[in-house]
Amino acid sequence: MGPRVAKIWIGFVIGLLTLAAYGRVCSNDFVNYDDPDYVTANPQIQSGLNPEMIRWAWRSFHAHNWHPLTWLSLALDRQLFGTRPWGAHLTNLVLHTANAILLFVALSRMTNDIWPSAAVATLFALHPLHVESVAWVSERKDVLSAFFWMLAVFTYASYAERPTWVRYSLIVVCMALGLMAKPMIMTLPFVLLLLDYWPLRRWPKGEKVEAPIGGRTSRASLPVLFLEKTPLIALAAASGVITLLAQGRAVIDWDYLPFSARAANALVAYVKYMAMMIWPKDLAVFYPHPLEALPVWKSVAAALVLGLISVAALSQCRRRPYFVVGWLWYLGTLAPVIGLIQVGNQALADRFTYVPLIGLFFILAWGLAELLRQRLSLKSPLILTACAGLTILAICSWIQVGYWQNSIKLWEHTLAVTADNPVAHNNLGVALWDNEQREEALSHFAEAYRLQPNYRNAQHNLEVAHYDLGLRMRQRGEWQSAEQHFLQVTHNNPGNTSAFQQRGIVLGILKRWQESGDNFKQAVNLEPRLAQYRADLALSFQEQGQIEAAQLQYREALRLDPGWSEAACRTAWTMATHPDAGRRDGGRALQLARQVCQAASKPRPENLDTLAAAYAELGQYSKAIESARAALELATSSSANPSGITQRLDSYERRQPWREGVGVSKAPN
Repeated sequence: MGPRVAKIWIGFVIGLLTLAAYGRVCSNDFVNYDDPDYVTANPQIQSGLNPEMIRWAWRSFHAHNWHPLTWLSLALDRQLFGTRPWGAHLTNLVLHTANAILLFVALSRMTNDIWPSAAVATLFALHPLHVESVAWVSERKDVLSAFFWMLAVFTYASYAERPTWVRYSLIVVCMALGLMAKPMIMTLPFVLLLLDYWPLRRWPKGEKVEAPIGGRTSRASLPVLFLEKTPLIALAAASGVITLLAQGRAVIDWDYLPFSARAANALVAYVKYMAMMIWPKDLAVFYPHPLEALPVWKSVAAALVLGLISVAALSQCRRRPYFVVGWLWYLGTLAPVIGLIQVGNQALADRFTYVPLIGLFFILAWGLAELLRQRLSLKSPLILTACAGLTILAICSWIQVGYWQNSIKLWEHTLAVTADNPVAHNNLGVALWDNEQREEALSHFAEAYRLQPNYRNAQHNLEVAHYDLGLRMRQRGEWQSAEQHFLQVTHNNPGNTSAFQQRGIVLGILKRWQESGDNFKQAVNLEPRLAQYRADLALSFQEQGQIEAAQLQYREALRLDPGWSEAACRTAWTMATHPDAGRRDGGRALQLARQVCQAASKPRPENLDTLAAAYAELGQYSKAIESARAALELATSSSANPSGITQRLDSYERRQPWREGVGVSKAPN
């Protein structure tokens, strides 16, 4: 089998292994972390490819990024596959597979060393640290930018053999497209300079230029090699400026996270990523940042490890050039995301290793190849060990892909492998809430808020959850529970006017009118021009015997909204008589009906009719009959048609509430 045929078969096998390890990703759903912002709740993406969307993609800094090519690719998915998630996952998988094959083709062309190149590409394809970039639809930017990175490296290998403007232009185009997918590709000029040293061997040695591998690559002096990268460096600089403008407020303030804490975490992260490469255990979508709580000994130890490896790599730069190139590749490509300019609250992220790990794979693959050349007796056991290791990595990746099946599974796994993780608690709470598991969701929102009180999403979600559950408890007649939920809302957010009103309503139903009035006063103080809050306060005064104060508030309510009584009466009628149980709320209906009756200058049959319906909804039939008879008497004396009231009175006497659509319905006038 010739080298060309061998490369084709190896590329085919790498593709099959990648599809086998990651194939189940196509059965996964979208997740609630960035995917709504990028895809599911993004109206531009959901509209598919169209002129307006294309203009938006080029102009938008949405999600604190400028990556028009990523937006266009996601819109194309929507155009081709609709709203089904499998299509977007398939695109990510195809791109990752193509990246692995392109990496193999580029390395084997540059080095003429097929098996180490295959080892690097297979490690890249199967490593569990890369699952996040593939299984997370929002990380389309990762696999897409890497695709153009691989194309640029492959094109550069051709350019190094015979430099032409056409080939160089293709490299520039590839880098520009990559930057429009994700700006992390900005380190490409630095990497190409490393590849000039090894394996292309374009760097001079002393005054002479060392012969390249096979004598095929062009030679150049160092100034020329640097000058050659100038257009690419200019592209990187422009992308960096645009990225800083796009990220804006997403960049963490230096007061919140000082440089010392960033540098300490960066040192530890460099070492942590290496450890995760060797032992990819307990991988998670989010690792909380330790802020200033990172022990000093950890950062010092990490600095020593990095320093020792750097010294070792530099000392071997001539004998083992792959060592220094691989090490500097790793350090350099991680630099933009290592956290010195911190965006987000993560300490590190699996997705950040997508390209940087290639450098460490260089060291591993060519180091193993050198060992095999020196000790042929170890060939069989080393090959078996390598195959076993790759198999284990593939299995680990297959398992890791499963954790991305849906939001609940993803965040439950994250909580299982990380500690004190407010982001995981908050997002698991959102997933549970969407799955109608309200009480469990509330506990996770509360824990996220406890761990990080200044976490706005958790604070907001906790507030919304308590409020919603308060409404549900109130509708079910669980007044004590409802009152406690509304109390929590007002405790966490003293500016939530609706929560004060709702707590006041429940306390009124519980006959705790003094406390009820205090809550209504808070609502009025916060929203003094809202008529309903004035009416609520008036009712509490009325129940406490403060008639003059009550009438003053009723007059103010009618001054603010002359139509308030009629609107409140219609609302009470709906809450008392609607055929859908989810729309009925007897307690609130009674309170509104009583407010309307007490605010009126004289009794009106429609108000008493509504009051009777509210009593009946609550099962207080004696009061319902009394109110209905009073309404009937007034309607008869005023020559109004009493037939609807008569039917409702008959229903109450049979101890049945009234429902709209049953018999002859009559909404209040």
